[in-house]
Amino acid sequence: KLQFLYFIAQGKMGTGVSAPGVNKEHAAKWDGLISELESLCKTQQSAMNKNGEVSPRRKASLSSEPEKRRRSSILKKDSGLEKRRMSIGSEGDAIRRTSSVVSFTGRPSCPVSPTGSLPNITSPTVSSLHAHNFPTDDNAPNASGTEPAARKSRSEQVKIKNQRKDFFKAYMSPENKPEGPGHACKYIGLACTAFSYLIAMKNGNDRNMVSIEDFFFTTQLPLHYLQLENISLADLYGLCKEFIDHDPRVRGVIRVEVVHMDTTLVDGEVATGERENESGDRGPPSLSAFRKTLESDNQDLSACRIFCYDPFVVEQSKMHIDDTDSESDGEAGEYDGKLTSQSETTQTVQQADGSALYKPGMAPKTKFGSDNNGAFSLCVDYNSVMHAVNLVDCICEKDIHLTPTDVPITALYRACCTKDKTTSRRRGFLRFSLIDKTPALTDAELIEANDLFCSDIIAGTGKQGIPLGSVHTMISKHIVAFAFAVHLVQGLQDESTLVHGAGIDIRDICTTCQFPYNVIVGHDMTILQAYSYYKKYLETSKKLEGKNIWSSVQLIEKKVDSEDSPPTMSIMDFHDVLVQLAEDESQTRKVMVMQFDLCAAHSVLNIAAPGTVHYGILMAYDQEKQLVKILDIHPKRYTKVWVTTLQRMHRAIIGHGYIVTYMKSEDSARLSRESLSVSIKRQDTMIKNKMDAMRSPPPIPRRFVQFFEFPSHTMSITILALCMNILRPEMLVLVKDILGHVPCDPSFLLVEKMSLNDLNRVFISYVLSSKQHAHWNTEVVNYDTLCDGTPRVLLEEFKTILAKMEQVSNELLIVQCSQRVIKEANDTAFGGEYFFFHEVVDGIVTLSDVNAHSYDRFKYISVEKLWEGMCEKDDVSYRARGMMIVKKQPLDGHQLEGAAVQLFKVPQWQPFIVSQCVHLNAIAMVLTMVGVTCCAEDVFYTAYTCIGGERFRRGSAIFPWHQLKIFMGELTDRMTVTTVAKMFMKFEQALTSNIQSSTITGSSKEDFQEFIEEAGKPCCPYYVVALINTERAFNIKLSDEEWSWKIGCCVIKHYDTETRTVYLADANPTRYGGSWSCSIDDLYEAADLGQEDKADNGLVKVCRTGQVNTKKKSMIQTDFSAF
Repeated sequence: KLQFLYFIAQGKMGTGVSAPGVNKEHAAKWDGLISELESLCKTQQSAMNKNGEVSPRRKASLSSEPEKRRRSSILKKDSGLEKRRMSIGSEGDAIRRTSSVVSFTGRPSCPVSPTGSLPNITSPTVSSLHAHNFPTDDNAPNASGTEPAARKSRSEQVKIKNQRKDFFKAYMSPENKPEGPGHACKYIGLACTAFSYLIAMKNGNDRNMVSIEDFFFTTQLPLHYLQLENISLADLYGLCKEFIDHDPRVRGVIRVEVVHMDTTLVDGEVATGERENESGDRGPPSLSAFRKTLESDNQDLSACRIFCYDPFVVEQSKMHIDDTDSESDGEAGEYDGKLTSQSETTQTVQQADGSALYKPGMAPKTKFGSDNNGAFSLCVDYNSVMHAVNLVDCICEKDIHLTPTDVPITALYRACCTKDKTTSRRRGFLRFSLIDKTPALTDAELIEANDLFCSDIIAGTGKQGIPLGSVHTMISKHIVAFAFAVHLVQGLQDESTLVHGAGIDIRDICTTCQFPYNVIVGHDMTILQAYSYYKKYLETSKKLEGKNIWSSVQLIEKKVDSEDSPPTMSIMDFHDVLVQLAEDESQTRKVMVMQFDLCAAHSVLNIAAPGTVHYGILMAYDQEKQLVKILDIHPKRYTKVWVTTLQRMHRAIIGHGYIVTYMKSEDSARLSRESLSVSIKRQDTMIKNKMDAMRSPPPIPRRFVQFFEFPSHTMSITILALCMNILRPEMLVLVKDILGHVPCDPSFLLVEKMSLNDLNRVFISYVLSSKQHAHWNTEVVNYDTLCDGTPRVLLEEFKTILAKMEQVSNELLIVQCSQRVIKEANDTAFGGEYFFFHEVVDGIVTLSDVNAHSYDRFKYISVEKLWEGMCEKDDVSYRARGMMIVKKQPLDGHQLEGAAVQLFKVPQWQPFIVSQCVHLNAIAMVLTMVGVTCCAEDVFYTAYTCIGGERFRRGSAIFPWHQLKIFMGELTDRMTVTTVAKMFMKFEQALTSNIQSSTITGSSKEDFQEFIEEAGKPCCPYYVVALINTERAFNIKLSDEEWSWKIGCCVIKHYDTETRTVYLADANPTRYGGSWSCSIDDLYEAADLGQEDKADNGLVKVCRTGQVNTKKKSMIQTDFSAF
């Protein structure tokens, strides 16, 4: 019709003189077409004003597009999936179903990326649409069923902006600003502010504000998060989801969605093994979509965002460094960290291409530096005129205080597109929104299926293993997946014992299968090879004896080595397997572990190397919508739970397979293994032959594989294995031996930075566990500053020690030196902080670096500089570094005598970090010794949720929060002998564990010595917790940063009557060591027992009610906990 009008306008409807009737006919046609055109324009304009919806006429024309442009369902021809494209988010149920809207370029647009990311829209028509308001059906208004809000007037927008401003203004009062930096967990304060904002906007008042204490108590968050400065975006998303699931104020009211700015394909999906530059358009969401969705969220009071970004990029933009964006809608280049400018002003700031922006010495100072761990900020407002985003940072103490800052949206966009160095994944944001007022950006509620596992069992807490959140990402994926499956299949345990399951026991798998280091860390196996070791583990593990845990494996491969070849298991059969497992109502617990291509399953590029295999566990399956919910083994990187389509999962699993682990109940114990296995309709002959030919790996004699190899991963314990091989070559010790014998999980040992006292703890634990205590001994000295202001080891004394070590052959010196000092002296890359001492020549010390794969083998530094670097405080224990001398002599007797008091036996989330709540560690250590296995978090949450003798569960709507007068910042301030005794009493009331405690705050020296002598005997029926002044006990001058550790907690182990020496187990071993000793007079003074006016310190005696002379266990034992 438009072409017809065009011909009329050009006078091409005919030539010559026409008859009067013909002219009237042409005029009538002209008038009719003009009126029809005006009607069409009005319809189109009204559709465009309605939040970017497509007009009915345009929608009808799109429905007639060729079928090849759509993804149709293979299983159901009449399902809704055949009528529209499905885009599934990989971030915690992030799902998006969209109609196939075609741009003028002739290809379908992707309103929300397969990762839950924003779209990369370049079409002039589609770019005007809001990404989260795309219809899911021809008749549905949007994905969530909520009618999109009409565009508000100017006065309404001003009113909304002022209302939002008034709410956040209460958090920015200068009177409430804390003097100190507050807790390190600023991201938790931002999440609490976001929840409080939406609750206030929902209810119209701010009475139900969410505090940090609410967040910790509801999520049962580990206490080390108080001092954890940075976490991943996926980890914060998991914590917020946990809070929503258990807090009655926000459950069913608020949703949280995560968006990673990952590289996605605009058209099509990622194939198995596909690389970024192979096919299709790719890139993160465009700046246009990023800006428009942000502007849409700020038009009302129903949504807010927390951005995870690189603060260095934002900082440099404020300094006018590379803050131009020539292509506003183009793809963001990947930030490679070349904009390096730390606090030094002598370096040149460089662009990504290496070109200098400043002359040497002229670069501005930077607060963050390019090598930072990222930051979180809450978005308060967006100015669409100035293109500026108003962000707020958080300071958390008793109250939450916000500090505002304005950031250009281009800089924020680029900062969100940078990669997190800990997860190697692009950053993004969290979106909080009200469910009934705002449509979802990524519809997480589409899947309708019951989860196979509850949140308590997913956490993985148990006395036989570690929680899932503590597993190191360097541990090989098949080991983590199988340990997780064994934990899940055993189900929940008795809740009264504070145990939610067996625990993820990675150490047991490594020791049972005798894995070398290169298999434990970063090793991929085929599904059959991994299953052969897994089957051997289930058959030979001593911890699994009598538990009837079986497994079966199924390969899924292509019948012919060709891209078009069909797989050995069709998608129909795969669908039947998922239905059978997800809807199994038998008494047999089953866990399905799937191995798949990671990028293909998420349909995202560059979240891992192309073709990287990954493991996930089936969480739920919706057979109506054909959606698969996966429980991920790396929740800090890929979120705890994510959702994908059946087609994607089937495509990603081809070339791999799955393993089903099942545990027979007592009623089904008589059933055969074949009747419990997962059935499939038919099995390919080639796959059946491969599985029949599979055999368990035979044991390899130790002499064939026993040789020392430097690990490729930098970690501190490497120096322990090497020093024992140097001193005793006949007793070859490998890194895997330390990983297998130390009574804690390998995840905790794969760290580059470890305190000096923790390194000694690991060494002593290995010596005791391997029964080599007759061959090894150590001496540890921290180069602290004494109370009188002098160094513990003077420079001249240090030179004497070096000269002595050159002469002896039965001792080896390990020094811990600051990386900064080593780098300044060598001007090259540096490894860890631990080095071997070789020799001193003309005042220059030669050190050996044990990380030979990554760094120089030898370092050279002057004696003065080395001493200076050893006196600096480390970043782990916040205590001065020092030295450790390994000796070829029997272990000290006090390590073998006394009670079996070791913090290694206590379940912990992170055993090698300094504790802010040492009294909780001491309580947990004593309770574990008396038979109640628990960790510091169990003590804290159990004791403080017990009010009036009644224990309230987390998330309880009737919990009397107003009676809970506790602030997370006061945990250290409340550490008194009376508080410790009350927590023992509350813990006993909550669990009825028959534990009694009493306090001693004043005593004479004679009575004190008699009491300590009795407490140090092996037959003593009680334990004694001592609260001491650490400055007096260790003769250390504490700085302002160390003031929180002024009061220490320890447990009496042994008393030597001849030397009048008391040996104690410290509750803060990362800072003070697992075991230390002092004279009984010094302990009496440190406990303030002679000063009646000081009742904060003292002794607490703990035992079971009615306990008589029960001999304490020997310290030398091999059945340690995996912690």
